[in-house]
Amino acid sequence: MDAQDLEVRLASSLPHLRIADRAVALRAVKLMGRLLDPDGRAIGFVPMNLWA
Repeated sequence: MDAQDLEVRLASSLPHLRIADRAVALRAVKLMGRLLDPDGRAIGFVPMNLWA
């Protein structure tokens, strides 16, 4: 929803602008390595080596 609002604001302030494509990338790295309790709450983390 926020991406569409941004496109509308850009298009209204820059009439010559053309949006050819759009993509949204989610950073799953922030979710990896979490230790969860039985209720799904984060209680710790496991360090990750992203370059391994």
